[in-house]
Amino acid sequence: MTQIEEPARDPAHDLLVHWDYRRQPDGTRRKTPISLDGYAADLDRGLAGVREAFDNDWQSGVVAVSHARASAMASLLQELAIRLRPGTDAGPIDSDGTMARTAANLAAFLDSERTRSADGYE
Repeated sequence: MTQIEEPARDPAHDLLVHWDYRRQPDGTRRKTPISLDGYAADLDRGLAGVREAFDNDWQSGVVAVSHARASAMASLLQELAIRLRPGTDAGPIDSDGTMARTAANLAAFLDSERTRSADGYE
Protein backbone atom coordinates (compact mmCIF):
# COMPACT_ATOMS: atom_id res chain seq x y z
CA MET A 1 0.00 0.00 0.00
CA THR A 2 1.38 3.37 -1.01
CA GLN A 3 1.64 6.15 1.55
CA ILE A 4 -0.13 9.35 0.58
CA GLU A 5 2.00 12.38 1.33
CA GLU A 6 0.50 14.54 4.05
CA PRO A 7 0.39 18.20 3.04
CA ALA A 8 0.62 21.07 5.50
CA ARG A 9 -2.63 22.16 7.12
CA ASP A 10 -3.41 25.55 8.65
CA PRO A 11 -5.61 25.07 11.75
CA ALA A 12 -6.82 28.66 11.43
CA HIS A 13 -8.47 27.84 8.08
CA ASP A 14 -8.56 24.05 7.67
CA LEU A 15 -10.52 21.19 9.15
CA LEU A 16 -8.41 18.94 11.38
CA VAL A 17 -10.69 15.89 11.45
CA HIS A 18 -10.96 15.05 7.72
CA TRP A 19 -8.96 15.28 4.49
CA ASP A 20 -10.10 15.44 0.88
CA TYR A 21 -8.70 12.60 -1.24
CA ARG A 22 -8.86 13.50 -4.94
CA ARG A 23 -8.04 11.04 -7.65
CA GLN A 24 -5.44 12.38 -10.07
CA PRO A 25 -5.35 11.69 -13.84
CA ASP A 26 -2.51 9.20 -13.27
CA GLY A 27 -4.75 7.17 -10.92
CA THR A 28 -3.07 8.23 -7.69
CA ARG A 29 -4.89 10.10 -4.96
CA ARG A 30 -3.88 13.48 -3.64
CA LYS A 31 -4.60 14.37 -0.03
CA THR A 32 -5.64 18.00 0.46
CA PRO A 33 -6.98 20.01 3.42
CA ILE A 34 -10.65 20.96 3.62
CA SER A 35 -11.47 24.54 4.57
CA LEU A 36 -13.54 25.06 7.73
CA ASP A 37 -15.96 27.39 5.98
CA GLY A 38 -16.26 25.12 2.94
CA TYR A 39 -16.99 22.11 5.14
CA ALA A 40 -19.62 24.00 7.13
CA ALA A 41 -21.23 25.22 3.89
CA ASP A 42 -21.36 21.59 2.68
CA LEU A 43 -23.05 20.59 5.95
CA ASP A 44 -25.60 23.39 5.51
CA ARG A 45 -26.34 22.31 1.93
CA GLY A 46 -26.72 18.72 3.09
CA LEU A 47 -29.17 19.73 5.80
CA ALA A 48 -31.25 22.01 3.58
CA GLY A 49 -34.66 20.46 3.35
CA VAL A 50 -33.87 17.56 5.69
CA ARG A 51 -36.97 16.64 7.57
CA GLU A 52 -37.06 14.47 10.62
CA ALA A 53 -38.63 11.23 9.43
CA PHE A 54 -40.84 10.74 12.47
CA ASP A 55 -42.53 12.76 15.16
CA ASN A 56 -40.91 13.05 18.53
CA ASP A 57 -42.57 11.04 21.30
CA TRP A 58 -43.87 13.84 23.49
CA GLN A 59 -45.16 11.45 26.17
CA SER A 60 -41.84 9.75 26.92
CA GLY A 61 -39.62 12.71 26.21
CA VAL A 62 -37.74 10.78 23.51
CA VAL A 63 -36.49 12.99 20.70
CA ALA A 64 -35.74 11.60 17.25
CA VAL A 65 -33.10 13.32 15.13
CA SER A 66 -32.45 12.49 11.47
CA HIS A 67 -29.26 10.66 10.53
CA ALA A 68 -28.14 13.67 8.46
CA ARG A 69 -28.54 16.08 11.38
CA ALA A 70 -26.90 13.67 13.86
CA SER A 71 -23.95 13.16 11.47
CA ALA A 72 -23.49 16.93 11.12
CA MET A 73 -23.48 17.35 14.89
CA ALA A 74 -21.04 14.46 15.32
CA SER A 75 -18.61 15.87 12.75
CA LEU A 76 -18.56 19.27 14.46
CA LEU A 77 -18.00 17.61 17.84
CA GLN A 78 -15.15 15.51 16.37
CA GLU A 79 -13.50 18.68 15.09
CA LEU A 80 -13.93 20.37 18.47
CA ALA A 81 -12.49 17.30 20.27
CA ILE A 82 -9.35 17.40 18.12
CA ARG A 83 -8.90 21.13 18.67
CA LEU A 84 -9.33 20.75 22.45
CA ARG A 85 -7.04 17.73 22.80
CA PRO A 86 -4.14 18.45 25.16
CA GLY A 87 -0.98 19.29 23.25
CA THR A 88 -2.80 20.42 20.10
CA ASP A 89 -1.84 23.94 19.09
CA ALA A 90 -4.85 24.86 16.96
CA GLY A 91 -5.21 28.49 18.03
CA PRO A 92 -8.10 30.72 16.94
CA ILE A 93 -9.76 30.19 13.58
CA ASP A 94 -9.92 32.73 10.78
CA SER A 95 -13.40 32.26 9.36
CA ASP A 96 -16.21 34.07 7.61
CA GLY A 97 -18.54 32.72 10.32
CA THR A 98 -20.04 29.83 8.36
CA MET A 99 -18.85 27.22 10.87
CA ALA A 100 -20.25 29.21 13.80
CA ARG A 101 -23.61 29.70 12.04
CA THR A 102 -23.86 25.99 11.25
CA ALA A 103 -23.15 25.04 14.87
CA ALA A 104 -25.60 27.68 16.13
CA ASN A 105 -28.33 26.39 13.78
CA LEU A 106 -27.82 22.82 15.00
CA ALA A 107 -27.91 24.01 18.62
CA ALA A 108 -31.09 26.00 17.94
CA PHE A 109 -32.72 22.88 16.50
CA LEU A 110 -31.87 20.92 19.65
CA ASP A 111 -33.24 23.73 21.80
CA SER A 112 -36.39 24.23 19.71
CA GLU A 113 -39.95 23.47 20.74
CA ARG A 114 -39.81 20.37 18.51
CA THR A 115 -37.22 18.75 20.74
CA ARG A 116 -38.60 19.61 24.17
CA SER A 117 -40.30 16.89 26.12
CA ALA A 118 -43.92 17.01 27.23
CA ASP A 119 -43.00 17.15 30.90
CA GLY A 120 -41.19 20.45 30.39
CA TYR A 121 -37.74 19.02 31.09
CA GLU A 122 -35.17 20.81 28.98
